[in-house]
Amino acid sequence: ILEQVQITTEIKSNHQINNIEWKPKNALFCYDCLSPIATPYHSQIYNLEIRYDEVCIENKNVRIHVIDTVDIWLPNSFTPNGDAINPTFNVYVNTGIKSINLRIFNRWGEKVFETNDITIGWDGMYKGVPAATGIYTYSCQAITLGGREIVKKGTVNLLK
Repeated sequence: ILEQVQITTEIKSNHQINNIEWKPKNALFCYDCLSPIATPYHSQIYNLEIRYDEVCIENKNVRIHVIDTVDIWLPNSFTPNGDAINPTFNVYVNTGIKSINLRIFNRWGEKVFETNDITIGWDGMYKGVPAATGIYTYSCQAITLGGREIVKKGTVNLLK
């Protein structure tokens, strides 16, 4: 779940503020205000520059530490038997995936399915016909929006 944090700033000067600028501007709801809301995907250092007049500048750095809690889950069985209950083998994710690769192999090591689209699951078909009931192995690699790699390997039981 992508969380928000409001950055608060103490001003020690009594001068009139002429300009406020946060850098970098990514993942900030405003970059020219004193207390922006940030939603970074990875840990980030933001620099605040406050200009009071032509010669008076105040700089502050704020570090936001992000703990990447993204994870993926894969079921241990599915039933592509036409009853619309668990008809596909899908990757489930709580949030924040940038890319994914799912590969499924039969017991002889032949690849029976591959996708790079998290919305597409295996429907139990292989070469246009229903695959045999049994145990299949999978390998799933995902990259989170924060850049962390998640690798899951296991087996899934195709039931009819």
